[in-house]
Amino acid sequence: MVGAPARRALESKNVFELNDLSKFQESEFLSWHGIGKSTVAKLKLIMKENGIAFLPEKVIKSSN
Repeated sequence: MVGAPARRALESKNVFELNDLSKFQESEFLSWHGIGKSTVAKLKLIMKENGIAFLPEKVIKSSN
């Protein structure tokens, strides 16, 4: 499903099950070495089919 670099990246972050991805924001996941846009697209599709999502992105409030 995903290439060897992506598998190694997932293992290095102790992600062994699909549910484990719900502990991370998509932007954080994309920042991992070995994770690219195609990997994210594949995993997001499978996650959606299983009712799983990444954590919502943090919103930075301006001090205006």
